[in-house]
Amino acid sequence: MSWAPKPRPMKPRARRTVRPYDFSRPIKVDRDQMRDLKRLHTGFCRAASVRMSGELRSFVELEVIDLDQGPWQELYGHVPQPAVYGVVQAESVGKPLVIAAEAGEMSLLLDVMLGGSAGGLASRTKFTDIDMSLIRKVVVGLCTDLGDQWQRVSDETLVLRSLETEQFAANVVPPSEPSVSITIMLRLGAMSATLSVLCPYGSIKHLLGDLAHGSYRLGADRRVEPASPADGLAGTEVEVRAEVLEQYLTCGELTQLEVGQQLLLPAGWEESVALRTGDEAVYRTRPGRFGNQRAIEVIEAWVSDDEEPHPIS
Repeated sequence: MSWAPKPRPMKPRARRTVRPYDFSRPIKVDRDQMRDLKRLHTGFCRAASVRMSGELRSFVELEVIDLDQGPWQELYGHVPQPAVYGVVQAESVGKPLVIAAEAGEMSLLLDVMLGGSAGGLASRTKFTDIDMSLIRKVVVGLCTDLGDQWQRVSDETLVLRSLETEQFAANVVPPSEPSVSITIMLRLGAMSATLSVLCPYGSIKHLLGDLAHGSYRLGADRRVEPASPADGLAGTEVEVRAEVLEQYLTCGELTQLEVGQQLLLPAGWEESVALRTGDEAVYRTRPGRFGNQRAIEVIEAWVSDDEEPHPIS
């Protein structure tokens, strides 16, 4: 009597699925890498916000609002016109990246740098040689802040190669080059405008590898943490003055003042010398001497009459 093994039931084969691929929009950066790039440029925004707020003495906020990838021609064409382009080169990478900002945005930054107010987008779009020198300073600052973030991941140093105002002049790679665009919102006073960081794949390929295999994704940076707001403002110069007191005169008394005439100060004025920055009283001080120089001693924080004083330890 012969025996034969029982045939096993056939398992149904997994159905193969076909995923569509748009060759006109090549996908070179996966979702995790895009998330890492956003985190990296969020750090750039934070550092640039602190530095620019200190330099302009106005509150500046930068925020990543969008990341996209596609062919260079498409992403480059989305930059609002007219614009200013900074062509940035990493030392050991062949392909550059571009920092693009609206011309009206740069015009307003110039006005604030020169003492104007941040009322809204300026209408000036043509720049003189002096304007371009100041704009170069702004773009070099952004390039340095971005380079500091890159150096947390790799050993690359970013340098500004050129500054352009014509769209064709910053068209640095072939139209079909796979690229990534990071769109950043810049807010200054009542103005809000966009800033774009356009990265051909060849300029960030090594960076993506460092992001994937390095310690940045794990949150344990190999380098120093970003500077705190206090550190970012530490080098900013602030004018301070010691003010004895306010004395009110009539217009007649003011016109009758002569050289050598004396104004009488009330008793106890020595305890009311204020150290001021702008119109704000910061500390209460006491006048005196240090060696053969006049000096003031900081006594306590300046407070209004309904608050308790805070002595300086």
